[in-house]
Parts: sequence; structure tokens; C-alpha cells
Amino acid sequence: IQAASIWLEPVSQDTTIGGVATLELYADGEGIAFLAGGLDVFYDEAIVSYNDDFAFDAAFPTDPDFSRPGTSGDPDNCTTDPSALGCSGPGEINGIAFGNFNGIADTVTLVGTLSFTGLSVGVSAITMATNDLPAGDWFDVSGSPMDVVYRGAQIGVPVPAAVWLMTSGLAALFGFARKRKTV
Repeated sequence: IQAASIWLEPVSQDTTIGGVATLELYADGEGIAFLAGGLDVFYDEAIVSYNDDFAFDAAFPTDPDFSRPGTSGDPDNCTTDPSALGCSGPGEINGIAFGNFNGIADTVTLVGTLSFTGLSVGVSAITMATNDLPAGDWFDVSGSPMDVVYRGAQIGVPVPAAVWLMTSGLAALFGFARKRKTV
């Protein structure tokens, strides 16, 4: 079985509540071209929301009849449509899939982009796994199965700077008032 890699960049980034973090999805067949397959992306829906915007890079050589998004449909946002085929629950993008009978991604290739909006303070791991339904496992151009190593990312939504400034200002006032009271 051939091995390949699929990963997200940047590996770590911060956004604000209401701000958008964009991730690029890359693939590398490490010398063997992908024929087809699919992946799911998982995130913490309490920290970030998926913007339903996965799009293939314009230079990515995918067949629209063999890919999602494409004529076969868009990846499912399981947070907004938990009953979609293959959804395991909220916080899943189900069925990003690509394929081309000529083969794709035998070297480092930008597949596409997706974005998330910050909802609340925290850190969301963005992980991936091979899709179960509707796209399924990965295969190389000879039709042989491919093992895929996934490398995710994380999106942090830190406490807004204004809150830190207000908190430190209140602490200073409290300290001043306390000092004044003891004099």
C-alpha cells in the first residue's frame, strides 16, 4: 500500500470572535498520483463555525463529476445538516472528495481552501480522517488502496485585547482604592 499526506496550513492561527480564519488544504501522493478518495474535517463547533465555503484551487486538476464540491454535490456541514449521509455529528465537514482518472497530487499540491469564523474564546483542533460515506477510501491511479497520513491545524480565539485592558485598568483602580483605604 502506497502512503500519501494531506495537511492544513497554517498549522496554527488565531482569529477574533466574529473574525475569519482561512486554512489551505494540501495533498502529496509522494510520487504516486491519487486517483480518488475523500476526507472529513472535524472541529469544535463551540469555538468556531465552518463557513460552508470549501473550494478547490483553480489550478487543482480535479474532475467535477468525480469530486465534492462538484456536480456530485458539496461537502456536508454536519452542524447544519446532521442527517446528511455519513455525518457523525456536529463539528464535521463530511465528504471533501477529489479524483481524476489521469491522477492528481503526486507532488505537493494546493487542493483548496476552507474557512471558519470564531464564535467563543478557546482553541479548536481541526483534524481530518478518511471519509466513510459517500466518497470513501483513497486509491492511486492503478486502483490500489493508499494509506493517507493527515496533519491538522488549530484555530485559537483568544480573549479580546479590550477585555485585557479593561481588566488591568480595573485591577489598577482596585489596587489604588485599597492602598488609599489603608492610609
